Amino acid sequence: MRPFICIYFSLIILLHLARPADAQSINRQVTSQDAAALQQDLRLWASNLLAPAVTPDAIPLEITAEGNRYRATLGLPMIPGVIISADNAATAFLAPIDGGRWDIHDIRVPSTARVTADMLGLPVRIRYRIAEQTARGEFDPAMKAPSFYRGTMRGITETVENADGPETVAMQEVIFENRFLPAQSNVLDATNRLTVNGYSADQKLKDGTTITYSADKIEMAAQAQGLNTLHLTTLLHDVAALGHQMATTNGGKEGPTSAQKQLFRHVLVQLGALFVAAEAKESISGVKFQVGPIAGTLQELAFFSSLQAPNGAAALRMGIGAAGFASDYVPADGLGQFIPKRIAIAPSISGTSKDALIQFLSEALDIADDDQALANGLLQFLAKNPVNVGIDELLIDLGTARLDGTGKVQIASPTDIDGTAELRMTGLEALMRRIGQSPETKGVLPALMMLKGIGQTDGNATVWRIAYSGNKLTVNGNDLSALIPD
Repeated sequence: MRPFICIYFSLIILLHLARPADAQSINRQVTSQDAAALQQDLRLWASNLLAPAVTPDAIPLEITAEGNRYRATLGLPMIPGVIISADNAATAFLAPIDGGRWDIHDIRVPSTARVTADMLGLPVRIRYRIAEQTARGEFDPAMKAPSFYRGTMRGITETVENADGPETVAMQEVIFENRFLPAQSNVLDATNRLTVNGYSADQKLKDGTTITYSADKIEMAAQAQGLNTLHLTTLLHDVAALGHQMATTNGGKEGPTSAQKQLFRHVLVQLGALFVAAEAKESISGVKFQVGPIAGTLQELAFFSSLQAPNGAAALRMGIGAAGFASDYVPADGLGQFIPKRIAIAPSISGTSKDALIQFLSEALDIADDDQALANGLLQFLAKNPVNVGIDELLIDLGTARLDGTGKVQIASPTDIDGTAELRMTGLEALMRRIGQSPETKGVLPALMMLKGIGQTDGNATVWRIAYSGNKLTVNGNDLSALIPD
């Protein structure tokens, strides 16, 4: 997926940095003076954003006039310790349209490229090729009208050579679309959708083991509500300045300086105000894999995450789910009959003030080298800002039996923990009969019998209501504190 780095970089230059189009220039011939002025504006904006690491002349962007439109060419970036070569540059055509907007079409990234880098002392070589590509967009620099860009790539291949062994990735087709909807002044709602059809990868490890995996389709979607472009601009500037400072002070190996710590703090503030809420989802279908002699399939794999701060309290929610696992390595009439048909779990962390969290992380910069001081600071933070850790969903579907659960734990200190949970299972007796009939699993039957004994019957389900407080553990009102390790 590295070609998309080129797309995003070129679009940041060509879209977000573009000045409003002159209404009088629509459909008229563009002059070389017009192109030079636009090029100067874009280079100056980018250099101000990335200062002091980059000067206007170092921005590899050229704008030329072609009829009633501009041609933009974005050269390869110069990155210390990284060697990049490509058969062609990233290009796009820009034409002014009504409302001060830009029509940006025929956006193309390098069709082939090679990257050599040294990452943490380990050399990495990357090569990629794109057989076909097309992309276009419309952008309003004033952010009063919706903006978008969309495109398709086909025949993508990528080879990565690193310390783990060579890996080759192929994608038959990639379809992407990004939209930016104005919400209010300097605030956008941004959405991103990406579909990969026909994904495959294989890697040969140094020990000779071959790993292959593929997927019929990968779908990803992300959105950010209330994305503040002023904070985004400041964040990019601070990150660029921080990287420049660390690169010029022995690579940051001697620890951050006072100036760098101050930039870190500023970055934290910008991150805290960057958006109101964000979420991302990914689903992978038709998965096939093989690791050495072990092969299997998975009908579906899904992930999601969300981050928001309702009423100023940070809330992080994550989730993973899988369905339809099968493998000849696990016989269906043995342990294979107990492999879940579907599993899902959705943990969450909430309750902490976003401002208090940013303040703690900011203060932790000064004591990061003192483990005891950092631990004391964390305890003080938890005492004032208890953290809620939850399981919003737990699902294990075995076909004849199914377990559902939820739970929540509040942590104010390592010794001040309170929590509740509820587990609900249907088909427990049928599961116990199947386990008792299998020589490989009947050893766990006594434990299941004990769990059934302390469970409560609710219709066709067995329920366990769990509570923990003051170092006391109860299940359905039965005190099981003796089971807690000292």
